[in-house]
Amino acid sequence: GRLKADVSVEAAGRLQAVSVTDISGLRDRVDDAEVRHAWTGVHGLGWVTWQYFCSLAGIDHFKPDVMLMRFAAEALERYVSPAETDVLLSGAFEELRPSYPELTERALDHTIWLFERGQ
Repeated sequence: GRLKADVSVEAAGRLQAVSVTDISGLRDRVDDAEVRHAWTGVHGLGWVTWQYFCSLAGIDHFKPDVMLMRFAAEALERYVSPAETDVLLSGAFEELRPSYPELTERALDHTIWLFERGQ
């Protein structure tokens, strides 16, 4: 149990240490392992919080949180990990893109999240 404020300060310092000081810098280096490790190397933060942080920064991808994992698990009638949820939703997104060219991963993520919230 660390305070969120302490975790946030440490994450900000680690991102600054790898020269990510604003959202545009994050967007430019979102796929850089060094930047991702700066975030996930903080005790209390991991891959899912990284995905969520990037989503909040406007980067188009999924954040396989509890709601999305539940959606995938209900569809498959078994446990689905965050990583598998990401793979499954990415595949579903690719299948939907031809019919819905304006669809974004963030929009699909949010739609599923709202659906699960209403369950």
